[in-house]
Parts: sequence; structure tokens; C-alpha cells
Amino acid sequence: MPYGVRFRYNAGIDEAPPTFTFRSGIWLNLHHCLYGQARRLLPQAQRERHPEELLVKALPKPYGDRWTQAVTYYVENLAVHDLLRHPELRGLKWYLAELPDTREPDPEVLPEELAEQLTAAMPVYKEAWWERQRRVNVAYIETAEDLAAHYGPPLAKRVAASFQARWSTEALPVDMVYWARWSGAYTTLNPDHLVISSSVPGNQGPAALEVLFHEASHTLFGPRWGAVSKTLERICAQHQREEPRDLWHAIMFYTDGVLVQEVLAEGDDEVYVPYADKQGLYQRVPGWLTFRQAFTTHWLPYLKGDAGFDEALEQVVLAVTVPER
Repeated sequence: MPYGVRFRYNAGIDEAPPTFTFRSGIWLNLHHCLYGQARRLLPQAQRERHPEELLVKALPKPYGDRWTQAVTYYVENLAVHDLLRHPELRGLKWYLAELPDTREPDPEVLPEELAEQLTAAMPVYKEAWWERQRRVNVAYIETAEDLAAHYGPPLAKRVAASFQARWSTEALPVDMVYWARWSGAYTTLNPDHLVISSSVPGNQGPAALEVLFHEASHTLFGPRWGAVSKTLERICAQHQREEPRDLWHAIMFYTDGVLVQEVLAEGDDEVYVPYADKQGLYQRVPGWLTFRQAFTTHWLPYLKGDAGFDEALEQVVLAVTVPER
């Protein structure tokens, strides 16, 4: 059943909802396809989820050789690094996202061999993968745009108010790729840039709305910055508690899920199961089941308007930590 959250108006929060610019560029999709295929070949990545679409196909010569060379380059130089955390991969992502489909990578901007491998692989990608992946991307964008247009304004207000934050006045670029990291989506900052997988089962249907706003929420706060994290840091110091790893992120998942569930219920949609519940995050991630219990007891009353921001976070901290010795 829906949690029955009602909007908590806060006059200090900017009510302007974010705007999203959805894109599906061929160069960024090629990059993620090569990275995903290379990642499958690494022993340390065997537990990650990769769609069968990323399997290397039997390609005729010379296409097969070109593609194998590009995947090998990614294995040896890029795939060992994380798309979200590695600075060079973040820069490469942004460059390729802004690169027009009709232009080729500039070897004076990118490492020369990387530019050459991407250029050589492009005809193969167009022939073997792009058309189907493009159609999936476009269909997903249509779903996400419809959900954002219908539910985005009230949801954006509640999300910003709950996190005591303000949305950027600039449009948030959202790039759709067939496969986007093991997590199904990721966001980088400065500049803000969302990347979402169009193929991951957990991102489909109404979950597309939560995935979109969860990724957008990363522009509102993160580890060690923003009202939520700064308040957690202060409370933990005050009570001499060590802040649990990723508590801030679990709060983000829980809050966005509850608020999406509520706005969908108001639209008479079927009962929505929040992403973290449906995907079993609270059971799979160590410590998160305890977090969820604390959120239901202490954070949910804040979202319903029955408790203060600081008070709720303090009770959550006390519930999930023990005093330092």
C-alpha cells in the first residue's frame, strides 16, 4: 500500500522543477558497448550484469578484426576502471556525449589510439548493433518524457523539499545508452550529466520515473556535501558515532522511492513498488535492511510532515550506529 506521504511545503526551497534534455548519441553508445563487452572479459567483473546483446558477435572480416581490436584496446586500457569514478572516463563520457553523430573523435583531444579505435569500430557498430539499440533508446526516452511531463512537477517539489535542496536552473542532460554500467545508470557532476540504460529490466515502465529522479537527486546532495550529508556528519560527530558507509545513498533510494510511489498513486496508477524494494537492495547490500527499518520508523514521519529534518536524521543515526569506544 502507498505510504501516504503528503507534500511538505518549505518556503525556503526553490519550487522550480528541473528540466531534462534527453539524448541518444551514437558515439556515447558505441563507447558503452565497447566498454561493456570489454568488461565482460575481466575476471573481476564476472558478477556484474551484462545483457546478452553485449556478447561479441561473429562478424565477417574485416569487420570482425576491427571490432576485436577495439574491444582489446578497451580491455587493456579502459575497462579495468569504473565509468563513474575514473576521471579520464568521466571526461571521455562528456566529450563523446557532446560529439555530433556526424563528426569523428578528434585525435588532438582524445588519445590518438583511442580516437582511431573508436573511428574504426563505428562502421561495425552501425552494422551489427546500433539500429536495434537506437530503437530501444528512443522508446525508453518516450516513456521517460511522458512520465516526467505528467508527474515531474509535483515530484520535483517533494524531492527538493525532502532533501532541503534546490534544483539547478539549467537543463539536466540525460543520455540514453543501451547499457550503462553494472548499476544501470550513473551520474557525474561539474557538469551535471545523467546516463541511463534503456535495456536494464529494473529501469522499465514506471520505474523509469524513479530512476530519472534518483539520478537527478545526485545533483542535490552526495557524500560529504548537501544538507542531508552535512547534517548526518554533524549528528555523528555530536554523538561520537561513525557514519555508516552509504547511509546518505540509502536515504536517497528510500526517499525517491516513497515519493514516486505517492505521486503515481495520486494519478490512480497501480501500486508502485520502489526500486530498492523490488530489486532487493535492502537485502543484498550489507547493513541496508537495518537502514530501511530505521527509515520506516524515523525518516518516514518526516516525509509525512510529522517530524523535523534534523530530528528525523538524528533518530536514524542513533538507530543504525553504536557509540565509538
